[in-house]
Amino acid sequence: MNRLLTSAALTLVAAIAFSAVTFGAGADPAMGTWQLNLSKSTFAAGAAPKSQTRIYSRSDQTITLVMKVVAADGTQSTIQTTYQLDGKDYPVSGTADYDSLTGKQIDANSAKFVLKKGGKMVGTT
Repeated sequence: MNRLLTSAALTLVAAIAFSAVTFGAGADPAMGTWQLNLSKSTFAAGAAPKSQTRIYSRSDQTITLVMKVVAADGTQSTIQTTYQLDGKDYPVSGTADYDSLTGKQIDANSAKFVLKKGGKMVGTT
């Protein structure tokens, strides 16, 4: 189960990074509803989920992500976060692997995220 949650967490962060890449653009193409295409996806750790739907929305500098996941074993979860790319901690709910993230824009095409649990770093992307 931890491998699956880790996989989902890494997928979440990759999605957040994608939205960060387009953060400076006028019309952000990352915003909207996205369905995971399992036939075109690979997962480094754990079993692939059965399905995943992400809903991105934006208000000024704030991005909100709601991700609904059906794990390989059928377990359903909803991961949520609202963040800015300002280097501050923002809460994440719905995953046991981490409880906050910090995002910072690196350049026009990339951002760095630090995942934390209990205030301690548990991963980066």
